[in-house]
Amino acid sequence: MTRRWAFTLAMLVCVLTTTAWAQTTLQKVQDRGKLVCGVNVSLAGFAAIGTDGKWQGFDVDYCRALAAAIYKGAG
Repeated sequence: MTRRWAFTLAMLVCVLTTTAWAQTTLQKVQDRGKLVCGVNVSLAGFAAIGTDGKWQGFDVDYCRALAAAIYKGAG
């Protein structure tokens, strides 16, 4: 029974620590006012500058969606 309690305690500490870290990171991003997001330019379709001069691709779309979710919830 001791191992079960130790495991449960360890899991609880991990969850609480991760949650606190995630909230701190989210707050930093919201306070900064912009999301810094990396993209992969070496794979076709993930990120490239289009003919109009704007970034496009899967990674770019994901970063835009993430930023929209973060800043919509902040306001």
